[in-house]
Amino acid sequence: NESTVMSLINLGHVYYMLALYDKSLVHYEDALRVVNKLCFSEKLALEIESYIGIIYEAQSKYTLGIALITNSLTRTTLLLGQDNLEVFCLYYNLGFVYLNKGEVQEGLQYFTKAYELRNKGVEIPNLMQAFVNLGLAASSYTLGNHPLAKEHNKLAHKLLKVHPVQKSVYMAHCENNWAFILKNEGFNYKASIKLNKALKIYTKTFMHDHPWVAKLYNHLSLEDLRCL
Repeated sequence: NESTVMSLINLGHVYYMLALYDKSLVHYEDALRVVNKLCFSEKLALEIESYIGIIYEAQSKYTLGIALITNSLTRTTLLLGQDNLEVFCLYYNLGFVYLNKGEVQEGLQYFTKAYELRNKGVEIPNLMQAFVNLGLAASSYTLGNHPLAKEHNKLAHKLLKVHPVQKSVYMAHCENNWAFILKNEGFNYKASIKLNKALKIYTKTFMHDHPWVAKLYNHLSLEDLRCL
């Protein structure tokens, strides 16, 4: 029934945040099997497929993740049209996977498509809009557009400040973006402080062997970002 499906999805979310990707995948796939067997929601089935695509990204199976989320986007657009929250989320997910695959220009295009939906009158929760701003900041920085990266990171920071319950992990992403923006401006000491703030948030939330924690340790190990 629907409560079973939602429980499986929620467990998938929790295991994903714990970086237990194999367990997360099992629960998402179980949820998808139940939905498909009962035929009670094509919309929910497509949503679960996009979650599985994000798991593939976390496992570095980028091509599989892109294929699955792109399929979900195509079918969701046919089912619901183009201007809605569901399509917004799929644009964001595709941007996220492309960015982490290293195809930054493609990632920027999908983040931009998501961002523009608000201008078309789609109601986007502030927290979800902050995710897109973070994606735009990271991709803009990587492509060398540092002023635009700074602008979007400021917008993300402003939106995250009003979400005290859910903001912490994403505020760490924001601090991480600030670190590289500051480094580009020559403020290496300030950049290291931002990275340490992000690390403090991550280590309060995750185990020390979580990939996001490991990535920040790696950034802090760089000679020009060490605190003096």
